[in-house]
Amino acid sequence: MAFLDAMTDGGLGVAFFAPFDNHRYFLPWTPIRVSPTGVGRFFTDRGLVVLQSELLWIGCCGAAGTFGLADRPAELRLPRSPAGI
Repeated sequence: MAFLDAMTDGGLGVAFFAPFDNHRYFLPWTPIRVSPTGVGRFFTDRGLVVLQSELLWIGCCGAAGTFGLADRPAELRLPRSPAGI
């Protein structure tokens, strides 16, 4: 989740190394728009653009992670336990 949070275009950044280092980081590429705060502001034209941005990027990252894990070679997969254990 921190990786996705570092891809947003606002906020204070992500403290990846907290509590050892309080410096906050953003990734060099920030395609995910920050959501407006408050229910009234969220259901505006800008809020809908933000929602589309979040669905696109979070959906793409989720799909890439899912398919990346499913396509691992058999020797890298965890062994299955025998039935009944």
